[in-house]
Amino acid sequence: MVTADDSETIYVVPVRRVRECIDKLLSRDTHPYFVAYLYLRSLAGRKGSIAGLRPEWTELGKLLAVPGGPPRKPYLRPFWMGERKAGQEWLNENLAGSFAPSSLREVPSRVVETDARGRFNLRPNHDELARTHLLFDAPLPALAVAGFMFRDFGFVALSHPGPEELVEVFRHEYGYDEQSEFDQLYETSWSGQAGPWFEPAEGMMP
Repeated sequence: MVTADDSETIYVVPVRRVRECIDKLLSRDTHPYFVAYLYLRSLAGRKGSIAGLRPEWTELGKLLAVPGGPPRKPYLRPFWMGERKAGQEWLNENLAGSFAPSSLREVPSRVVETDARGRFNLRPNHDELARTHLLFDAPLPALAVAGFMFRDFGFVALSHPGPEELVEVFRHEYGYDEQSEFDQLYETSWSGQAGPWFEPAEGMMP
């Protein structure tokens, strides 16, 4: 539970914005493995190293869980390439099996690798490799990624936050301390609807 004192307000990303973010991400080509790479990048940021990463895929599951999906497919992955069949953006319950070292395919293995102990390593210059092999040299809209990943989070602030604050939180939480790495993978302009990116949360008491 997010808490705030009497001078602060808890803000959330509106549902309409989240839907817009999902639509924008699915409207472009992105390798489906990008969601796993993004999670591994967050682990590397927390660990302070791109080597020896031990993912807990249930942690990623909490970030991807969306109600209303197909039976036994509780996770929404808003990244796809090419034509999608109905429901193809939804993942089944076994994330650990989907992203296990034994399931690592040719294209993702150009960006990440595993060792004999089943740990993951991001390859040197992984941001450049991810841009080439996972994003096809087209940076992702940072606001769309952040809006989806933080859709269930409350933001405590003294005044109404804007899109810049959302991107800044995304950068911090996912370990993008280097501007050059962030710029390889994301662009911060927005071509979607105008209007606020946050609204006061309902049902969250300070």
